[in-house]
Amino acid sequence: MEKSKLTMNSIVNKLDELPTLPAVVYELSKVISDPMSSTSDVEKIMANDQSMTAKVL
Repeated sequence: MEKSKLTMNSIVNKLDELPTLPAVVYELSKVISDPMSSTSDVEKIMANDQSMTAKVL
Protein backbone atom coordinates (compact mmCIF):
# COMPACT_ATOMS: atom_id res chain seq x y z
CA MET A 1 0.00 0.00 0.00
CA GLU A 2 2.80 2.44 0.89
CA LYS A 3 4.61 1.80 -2.40
CA SER A 4 1.37 2.41 -4.29
CA LYS A 5 0.85 5.71 -2.46
CA LEU A 6 4.42 6.75 -3.20
CA THR A 7 3.97 5.97 -6.90
CA MET A 8 0.70 7.91 -6.99
CA ASN A 9 2.38 10.93 -5.40
CA SER A 10 5.23 10.74 -7.93
CA ILE A 11 2.76 10.77 -10.79
CA VAL A 12 0.74 13.65 -9.36
CA ASN A 13 3.89 15.69 -8.78
CA LYS A 14 4.90 15.30 -12.44
CA LEU A 15 1.55 16.47 -13.83
CA ASP A 16 2.81 20.05 -13.95
CA GLU A 17 5.52 18.93 -16.38
CA LEU A 18 3.01 17.76 -19.00
CA PRO A 19 2.50 20.13 -21.91
CA THR A 20 -0.98 21.55 -22.37
CA LEU A 21 -3.04 20.43 -25.32
CA PRO A 22 -3.77 22.97 -28.04
CA ALA A 23 -7.27 24.44 -28.09
CA VAL A 24 -7.86 22.75 -31.45
CA VAL A 25 -7.69 19.34 -29.74
CA TYR A 26 -10.43 20.38 -27.33
CA GLU A 27 -12.58 21.71 -30.18
CA LEU A 28 -12.08 18.56 -32.27
CA SER A 29 -12.93 16.34 -29.33
CA LYS A 30 -16.13 18.28 -28.74
CA VAL A 31 -17.18 18.11 -32.40
CA ILE A 32 -16.26 14.46 -32.87
CA SER A 33 -18.26 13.40 -29.81
CA ASP A 34 -21.34 15.24 -31.07
CA PRO A 35 -23.47 12.82 -33.13
CA MET A 36 -24.98 15.77 -35.01
CA SER A 37 -21.60 17.02 -36.26
CA SER A 38 -20.39 16.44 -39.78
CA THR A 39 -17.09 16.13 -41.57
CA SER A 40 -17.42 19.76 -42.61
CA ASP A 41 -17.46 20.73 -38.92
CA VAL A 42 -14.18 18.87 -38.46
CA GLU A 43 -12.81 20.49 -41.62
CA LYS A 44 -13.60 23.99 -40.33
CA ILE A 45 -11.64 23.35 -37.14
CA MET A 46 -8.70 21.68 -38.83
CA ALA A 47 -8.42 24.46 -41.39
CA ASN A 48 -7.15 26.64 -38.55
CA ASP A 49 -4.29 24.27 -37.66
CA GLN A 50 -1.92 23.74 -40.60
CA SER A 51 0.38 21.42 -38.68
CA MET A 52 -2.39 18.99 -37.76
CA THR A 53 -3.83 19.12 -41.27
CA ALA A 54 -0.44 18.25 -42.74
CA LYS A 55 -0.07 15.27 -40.40
CA VAL A 56 -3.54 13.96 -41.26
CA LEU A 57 -2.90 14.27 -44.99
